[in-house]
This record gives sequence, C-alpha cells and structure tokens, in this order.
Amino acid sequence: MKLHCARWEVAWRRSRRSRSLRLRHDVSQGFVLTTPPHVSRREAEKFIASCENWLARHDTEKEPIRYQTQILFDGKLYFLERVDKASMDKTPMDKTLMDKTLMDKTPMDKNNEQVVIDAHAAKLQLDCSEALLENNLVLWMRYRARLELPSCVDFYAKQLGEPTPRVKIGDQKSRWGSCSSARHRGSCVVSLNWRLIMMPRPVRAHICAHEVAHLRQRNHSARFYAVLDSLDENRAAADAWLAVHGKTLMHFGRFRAHDDNRAGG
Repeated sequence: MKLHCARWEVAWRRSRRSRSLRLRHDVSQGFVLTTPPHVSRREAEKFIASCENWLARHDTEKEPIRYQTQILFDGKLYFLERVDKASMDKTPMDKTLMDKTLMDKTPMDKNNEQVVIDAHAAKLQLDCSEALLENNLVLWMRYRARLELPSCVDFYAKQLGEPTPRVKIGDQKSRWGSCSSARHRGSCVVSLNWRLIMMPRPVRAHICAHEVAHLRQRNHSARFYAVLDSLDENRAAADAWLAVHGKTLMHFGRFRAHDDNRAGG
C-alpha cells in the first residue's frame, strides 16, 4: 500500500513482528513505513505527516546523469562524452564490449555495444541517448566488475593458502561484500557489489581482502583483523575513503531510466 505526504510517496507495510511505527529510507525502494497490524490508515498518515521534516532531510532524489558531467570509475573522475559509433571504431583506446546477457535483460540502445576509455583525456565515450546513459554505464561497469574483481579475490586467497572461492557480482543494497558460511572447505562464495569497480584500486582491493579474511575467521574479532592486516595494510585509508564517499556511491545506479518501464510491465 502507498501513503502520500506532500511530494513524497511512502510504501506502507504491516508486520506482526513490529511493535512500533518505523519509517526508514531504502536506497532501492524509497521511503518505507512499517507498522503493527492494528495501526489504521489514518494513524499511519498522521505519523507520516509528523515526519515531513525527516522526509525532506533524507530525500535522495537526484538529477539523471547527463553528458558533459563527471562520473567516478576506477577511483578517477571521467567526463562523459557522446561520440558516434563510426568514430569509436577508429579510436585505438581501451574498448570494452557490453555484456550481451545483461543487454538482453535490460532496455538499452542495442547499437551502443561498447564504452571507450580515454584515460589520457579522462573521458568515457558512449553513443546512446541521454535517457539511457546511466543505464548503459551501469551495465558496462557491472561487466567490468565481473572481469576484474575475481582475480583480486584469487590473489588474496592464494596469499592465505586457501582454495579460491567462487565470486558472485551483485547489486547489494547496503553491503560492499560478504562471504558465505560454508561447512566444507573450498565451497565458499564471496559476493561483491559491482560498485567496487568505481572505487580506487587500493580501496576495492581492501574490501576483497576483507572478505577473503573471513575464510579463516568468520567474525570481526581481533584474530580476524590480524588476518586482514596480514593481507592488506590499507585498512585505515580504505575506511576513511569509504566514510567520505561510500554512501553516495551506494546510491549510484539505483534509480535508472528503465525502472518505471519495468513497474508498468
């Protein structure tokens, strides 16, 4: 069910486990109100109205990404530039083909099958409509993550002398990574957020090391951090970078142009 307050729409959920009214903001679902089953719609709407200032502070609506703006990739800021496909074919730069599987599942410009990285001029070059720009960037970054992150996990697993776990690249809502609690040696799965590919290499390497350290210690005890620090000494710098940039980065790619189309289908 949906509730409305000023310009905001709030999803309303009743839960038997809930003992009070709880309003939260989810990066993928927007504002969500959870109440006990006995709370009436009138009571819920009254509570939402009393939270208008809170809603305004936590409103994360943003303008869509446009050409001639900057985007973070590999820890660096790149200008987004539109270049026609004929010119891209002649450019001797780093070209990455789009992931065909993702392309089939997501509405996008099928003619735009690659992104050109001009590292010298700090540009990412695409040929697609502005309406699909963020969507195409997300697809491309997810593909880059699938190409590059497993080797980082493999490197740290070998450092520990552990079998290399399977690596899954996902679209986690609030985590950068996780390590499954497998009972049998060698059957672990490390799940990583595709947004790691946007981070500086030392930061994403530290997150990979963090998850690999859980192969030895499935907790966050002093022993765990001893294992982690033996793999990577960049913990303080990585934590500092994430404290400044992590929240903004976690929101990237949540509200893409095709979401409304999916909801209507």
